[in-house]
Amino acid sequence: MTMRVRSAARTLCADKRAVALIEFALALPPLLILLAIVIDLGRAYHARLVLLRALTAGALYAFEQGSTVTSATATDLRASITTIVQQSADDASLTVTIRLNGQAGSANADGYYCTTGYPVSWTTTGTKSVSCPDHTMSAKFVAIHVSGVFTPFFPFGSIAGSMFPLTETVLVRTK
Repeated sequence: MTMRVRSAARTLCADKRAVALIEFALALPPLLILLAIVIDLGRAYHARLVLLRALTAGALYAFEQGSTVTSATATDLRASITTIVQQSADDASLTVTIRLNGQAGSANADGYYCTTGYPVSWTTTGTKSVSCPDHTMSAKFVAIHVSGVFTPFFPFGSIAGSMFPLTETVLVRTK
């Protein structure tokens, strides 16, 4: 009986057909995890690029239309920029915050300002453009802040969201 067991053990040890299958079974889970991470990194990077493209579209509109904004038309400008950003990203869930001349309200929309430093400090120059201390001309400014949420496919995909945050701000000096 023991001779049979030894013979069977020798036969199994000599048979190498299943080794590749066992090695593949051991290597597959880490490879799938790596693939999932790469997929979520690609999706997060794409989401960030889409957000930046949408922010650029909003900034271009603000550059073109912001110089004519008044306290009466400030709400319309904000609504237009928000719509452009959300439609450019094809994502209505994006949070878009717009400040005119450093303020959330419409009161400062009629004025012209000089800006200095970071964070920006604002100096009013009244209702017309004049020379600023840094030898530029005062202007109207539109600040656009856009943020969104990245939802990973996989539980450990939050790594991708932290590498490519979906939040960005731009300060546009109107023409």
